[in-house]
Amino acid sequence: MDKDAAASGRPAKLQKLHDLRRGVPYVSKSALEGILKTIQEKGIPEVVHTKAMLEATRKEISSWNAYGSLLQTCKVIDVHGAEKDLMFVNFHSFLHGLFKQGGSFTDLLKSCHSRNPSSDANPYSLVVYSDECWPGNALSAKSNKKSWALYCSFKEFGGAALGCEDAWMCLMFQKTNFIGKLDGSMSQVLKRILEHVFCNDVVNPQLTGVLLQSPDPEDPPLRLYYRFKILVQDGAAQKFCLAIKGDSGTKFCVKCKNCICIKSRQCDNDSDAEEDLFTAKYTKKSQLHLASDSEVLDSWQRMEQRFLSETPKGSRFLAKLCWVLRGSDLFWDLPSLFDSKRVDACKKSSKLKMQASELLCIGPILSHFASTACAGAADQRPCKALVAMVFFLELLTSVVHGCVRGKDLDKAAERVLQLVVENDWEAWMVKKFHWMLHYGDSLQLHNCLIPCFAMERKHKQLTKIGFPIKNMRAYERAVLEEVVSDQLFNLKQPGRFDMSCRLLSQSCKATRAMQELLAQHGVTMGQVTICRTLKLAGGGSVSTGDVVLLKMQSALACGILLANFDNGQPHSILKFLDFQKTLADAAEWKEAHDNQAHVVSSFGILCAVTYSKSSDVYRTLLPYHARNLLARGS
Repeated sequence: MDKDAAASGRPAKLQKLHDLRRGVPYVSKSALEGILKTIQEKGIPEVVHTKAMLEATRKEISSWNAYGSLLQTCKVIDVHGAEKDLMFVNFHSFLHGLFKQGGSFTDLLKSCHSRNPSSDANPYSLVVYSDECWPGNALSAKSNKKSWALYCSFKEFGGAALGCEDAWMCLMFQKTNFIGKLDGSMSQVLKRILEHVFCNDVVNPQLTGVLLQSPDPEDPPLRLYYRFKILVQDGAAQKFCLAIKGDSGTKFCVKCKNCICIKSRQCDNDSDAEEDLFTAKYTKKSQLHLASDSEVLDSWQRMEQRFLSETPKGSRFLAKLCWVLRGSDLFWDLPSLFDSKRVDACKKSSKLKMQASELLCIGPILSHFASTACAGAADQRPCKALVAMVFFLELLTSVVHGCVRGKDLDKAAERVLQLVVENDWEAWMVKKFHWMLHYGDSLQLHNCLIPCFAMERKHKQLTKIGFPIKNMRAYERAVLEEVVSDQLFNLKQPGRFDMSCRLLSQSCKATRAMQELLAQHGVTMGQVTICRTLKLAGGGSVSTGDVVLLKMQSALACGILLANFDNGQPHSILKFLDFQKTLADAAEWKEAHDNQAHVVSSFGILCAVTYSKSSDVYRTLLPYHARNLLARGS
């Protein structure tokens, strides 16, 4: 009877939920579910109006003022000499608040500082990143919301943590049309913010350090020393921040004194006719004459004097010497790997059109195709060029594993550029090819390469807040208040930088087949939690059904992932594959005769791999960091 009553009452419950969802401003179903669950657990707040929400946000922001107000303004000069107010985040107060409130950021900084304590002789390296973002409709003719954002973090957090967008703290958000009217544009803004961080009367992070109070009053405070070390920017941001022409100039590389554009031979390009193509002629690191910091600063001083003394007549003469760069990309067209629409689009533009993440996934497949299916081609030079380029990309993505040195990147870059020349592809050898010769410099100097994908994801945190805000008079303040408050809350939550091997979720329900599989290995459901997806130590994830590589003692093994469970420690159930042979970038494995599943510690799993299956033989592509293990094991 009770069951029938519950069944008859369900339509009414569904209608009530439906009316609620349609009666409030639109949010996604998952967002509304989260809101309702929070209300169910914690109750309805006593005040619910928008003014109270703004008051609560500003009350929280005003409470973190150890080194001054969290949101501050400074004076900047526009092109007419008038003073304007620029709002930014007080980094020292923000850093103190993030640490004192406890949570993920506190745990991360304490962990890094215990392994590598900062001091006046060993300061941490502050990484600053600036870029434009658009918290509006990209198809709209109006670009009044297009804005500059400035973020920072510390190199000592490590590549895995820097790959998380929460590790980057927002210091400034300002509309582009305001920045463009300032004398020096973004260069003046960057200068003012760095001056506030390093040249103020309150604290000197390089000499005395910044004192951060611990969440527990009984714990000693942490004194953090740091200095400005790395500036991360794309070409457009460099143009506005460093006052250089970048790719549109003949001397496009700040680091090289002798790198000058020369005209390339014209290429036949019906779809995108390029009138003027330019290229850099150097293909070896030894050919470059690197500029020192003092020489770069002297060049800016020299150009300032030219600006102050140059006459209009002289400018007309110099204009005749200016060239215009219109870039073109080197491409390989393998249409069998794409659907018909993408093939047509790629053919029309004469290049592979895809996102960077897609290219990183398909690159090893293209390389393997070129080295196997195209092995019988009469001219192997194009195939070798493709393989060399993909190998260079693999080295870049393997830096986080600690198995790549700066000279490895230099050697691979020189190999790519040499093959480009041998294939007579200089016409497509645009200026960005030159930057391949400088990755090794950065790795050798900083012992890491900054993962820029995280900063692109960081933009989404700002754009989701900035998009619905309509008040353009106080736009920057409204966005900064919400962004800072949101980051304070997020970094207080536990597990934001948990890079340990663990199940993705602790609340997954096991299917009947999964329960039977676990029971065969003596695992009782009441004792464990299960999940299809396993987060790997240091980043990455694998899911059931994946073919995975794992480290067994000092050798490399391969298996099919059947299940993941946690009984105090994460474990996985795999069906192992027997090793058969290795190829240049792949390995072949065969299904084991016993066809039995085995329980292994999940800590040994390295990664999931791309594979193909023919009968009972699996061919897996091997990432660069896994090849050495296989070589030692065989």
